[in-house]
Amino acid sequence: MAMSNENIQLLDEEDENLFAQARDAGHKLDPRAQKIFVLVVVLLAVYFVGLIIPKDMLNSALHNAGYASGYSFAWFLQDLQENVNGLVAVLTGNDNGPKSYASLMIRYVVIALSGAGLAVCGAVYQGTFKNALVSPSTLGVMSGATLGMMVWVVFFVNDDGSNVAWLGSNASNAAAAQDPFGYLMSSYSLAILSFVGCLLIVSLVLLVMRLAGGMSGIMMIITGQVIGGITGAISNTIRYYYVAGNPYGPKAQLLTDLAIASFYRQFTWIDLIALGVPLIATFAVVMHFRQRMMALSLSAEETRALGVDTKRMRIIVVGLCTLLTAIIVSFCGTVGFVGFLVPHLARRLVGPNFTYLLPMATVMGAVFVLTAYILMSATLGPDYETMVGMFISIGGATVFLVTALSGKGGSRGQFQ
Repeated sequence: MAMSNENIQLLDEEDENLFAQARDAGHKLDPRAQKIFVLVVVLLAVYFVGLIIPKDMLNSALHNAGYASGYSFAWFLQDLQENVNGLVAVLTGNDNGPKSYASLMIRYVVIALSGAGLAVCGAVYQGTFKNALVSPSTLGVMSGATLGMMVWVVFFVNDDGSNVAWLGSNASNAAAAQDPFGYLMSSYSLAILSFVGCLLIVSLVLLVMRLAGGMSGIMMIITGQVIGGITGAISNTIRYYYVAGNPYGPKAQLLTDLAIASFYRQFTWIDLIALGVPLIATFAVVMHFRQRMMALSLSAEETRALGVDTKRMRIIVVGLCTLLTAIIVSFCGTVGFVGFLVPHLARRLVGPNFTYLLPMATVMGAVFVLTAYILMSATLGPDYETMVGMFISIGGATVFLVTALSGKGGSRGQFQ
């Protein structure tokens, strides 16, 4: 009990020292809160810059290489002016043309929400399992989500794709306008099977860990990767069967879109609500449990002495984050390593205190994914937007290996 009080006192003293430093410097806010506020401003700046910046600039320059100027600065200014006019038309309520800018604004918000959700899930996983190498990617959760969605495609999608026309660009807007509730239920039907796949993989990992007799950090990662690899092999086999049989069929196309971070839908305001509400609810719950989650850094005897029911709390927060991951994957495809990389960066900026770590990871995840998507869209164009997940995965995998080899990521089950 004395050890528990001592640890809690150290955390309180750390917070008091940081606030005292901020007060002495003439600031009213904690430095960590200031960093979160600055990142929110950066997120808003990235969002509006992404709306007005010209798209497909590099590809246009290559196609116009025969001209003396290629993609000239004058063309850049012309494209920029058209985008600004489109944004102004939305803000003034005059956006009624065929190239509606409102759909692009919704799309960017959904993409930002997907990054925010995966980042906060990764921070919760790492905190509850006391392992900085755990994330929705490394734990096999995303592999389970992909398998669940493929099962949905195999058993619930017609061979002609007539019952999933709502996934198309024009059909999505029409379906959302005519029957919002039906459109929402159709979207969540995919997310439900995705959640079942996620839950199955997490349960298998925890079952193997229980049978192995411990929660070793390295064993958890190995188990998650092995089970995720098996799940991925099954998903690839299903996809290969349909692609080989009819590569241009609706099932083959859907299976391909669901396996990568394609953001394949034409998002509507219903999608914005369907993704935003679960994210807000999950964030509110994990913030409610933030103090109890900090108690997980103590030993089992110390947490029992404090009267904290860590088992029940872990089930709640892990279950909610698994559900949120499933919803994100069903809407946006597999965006790998965001849940691993972003919490590490956030922890370096604001420390391990969940009061600041969770908001920082949420905002940083939104900035990270949205920036990557805008860069791909602005340089290579919409035909290469599916590469967003690939580049994010490469960066995340690099940080994963560096963290594991340096011994600072809990490679022996230690969470720092």
